[in-house]
Amino acid sequence: MSKFSYNISSLSDQKGESQIMIRVYVSREQRFRVKSGIYVESKRWGKKNEINIPLVDSPEREGLLEKRAKLKALIDYLEDAILNMTNRDLITKEWIEKRVDLFHKPVRKKKEKETAPPETFFTFFDEYLNVHKLSEVRRKNFRVLYRSLQRYEVYKRITGSRKFELMFDYLTPDTLSNIEDFISNEPAMFTKYPEIYHIHPKIVERIKEANVDFKNDFKEICKELDAEMFFYDGSDCVFPGVRRNINKEKVKNWKNNICLVDNMILNDNTFPRHIWVFLSMNKQYDGNSWKDSRLEQFELAHIFGHKVDEKELEKKVFNQYDETKLPYALFTSASNVVLIPNGLMKPTDKFESIKIAFYKRHIDLYGNNLYSEKDLKEEFVPKWYSEIEWKEPVLPYKWEKKIDNLLEYRKKYLNNKFKTNH
Repeated sequence: MSKFSYNISSLSDQKGESQIMIRVYVSREQRFRVKSGIYVESKRWGKKNEINIPLVDSPEREGLLEKRAKLKALIDYLEDAILNMTNRDLITKEWIEKRVDLFHKPVRKKKEKETAPPETFFTFFDEYLNVHKLSEVRRKNFRVLYRSLQRYEVYKRITGSRKFELMFDYLTPDTLSNIEDFISNEPAMFTKYPEIYHIHPKIVERIKEANVDFKNDFKEICKELDAEMFFYDGSDCVFPGVRRNINKEKVKNWKNNICLVDNMILNDNTFPRHIWVFLSMNKQYDGNSWKDSRLEQFELAHIFGHKVDEKELEKKVFNQYDETKLPYALFTSASNVVLIPNGLMKPTDKFESIKIAFYKRHIDLYGNNLYSEKDLKEEFVPKWYSEIEWKEPVLPYKWEKKIDNLLEYRKKYLNNKFKTNH
């Protein structure tokens, strides 16, 4: 693991400030001293080799706080860069100096001219779904077909032309027959491309332990809600009191606001993303963080249904199912939220065998930490389950701190949201 220490240059510039120097320890053979690009007055450099911050509020104090924060951000940036190097023997002083330069002057992407998106098969499909009044069930079924056709397009690009695109002009009987074959055989293809990421069991355990302590806090934050629904034995629910909306609840200003019917916060599937963004970047989710963390190449999927009307398969394949227990905690359950590459079949699609394979994988990783369902019927597990080469969950760098920050964020958010509502 790389280590860092600081000292200050003996030389001063015209402003009387000296540059902070960084000592980087990569290995016994790789020790480097580089310029940080950050300057302070020597009188503000303490004996413990750190910036001394005056106690009295002043412009100078604000400036020094900014420099201290910038120095910390630089060290975090260098630490991540070193950790991401597969072959650390290639790390040299020049390599580190270049990263320092990139930190201060990141490469800016050229702004592309805004143009209207081209009309495609899928833009027409979207328009159809938006214009026509459909029942929720029919809309879901169309969405399943929509995703299947998207996956077919990806499949054709992988196995044939990289520029393949579904177009009305080329929807011949042969193409339709090819699509039919693809959809029929897709479950078998799943075993070949299981690029799916689960939360590591150690992370789940940390959240479960934190929830034991947070349960009483939550009761104080929101007295109207049944805490047992979210803090059952083994619960790893990250945002209790939050659930996915249903279609008829999409009224004005519904998103992230409290439903007057059951006193829960309604969300459109952004809350589960906080889990992955904190683990990746140690910050809350927004459009930029999802993109900057490169998580945009994945879709987020739930293994077990988190709505009352999505539990039919669980009732069928588990020996015990308690219909009196509402499944809302599963919406932000860390173990119930996985990352799936864009275009791969999701457990929410209509292939029972795929969904049951995900159920089995969940239980293999975490045990039965579920609320309503117990004891999976092994006879329903597909015979090809043992052939799947699942990716082993990984523990991100400084994952404990990131999870603690996530849980601190949830406490502040829920406290502010429910207090504002009362």
